[in-house]
Amino acid sequence: MSSVSAALEWPLRLILALACMIHSILDVTDPCTKAKSKALQVDDSMPSWLLPAVGVLRAVAAFALFSDDSLIVLGGLAYCSMLWCGAVYFHLSRKHHPAAVVPAGFFVILVFAITALRYPFWMALVGQLACALGAVALGWLLVTPADQRPGLLI
Repeated sequence: MSSVSAALEWPLRLILALACMIHSILDVTDPCTKAKSKALQVDDSMPSWLLPAVGVLRAVAAFALFSDDSLIVLGGLAYCSMLWCGAVYFHLSRKHHPAAVVPAGFFVILVFAITALRYPFWMALVGQLACALGAVALGWLLVTPADQRPGLLI
């Protein structure tokens, strides 16, 4: 990796890791506070164990992003990619306002940018696609879609 790429990639990884840690705290404490469930309008649309489990894995991914082993970093990036692609799927399937997808979409782009700085562009693109497909498959299994109400989201 060139010095310019490394100088740009490290702060982006830091931003991603900080976001993972903040969301991890919200996810793990959700059974007690219901703060994230209420903000996301979960309403029994996913299993109650899912957010705490995701939170623990987010914390692991945040630390994995700074490993000396590039494959562990790649694993952390893949988890983040699948996680935020899953968030996009969640908001779309629950028929939330279209703007609700924007923050998750930002993190999908951030993960792609970090991966493209570390690995060849084609590898980042294929990896992102694979993670998105995996996220949709898991979302299809774990998220209950909203009732079909016309006019909310086309």
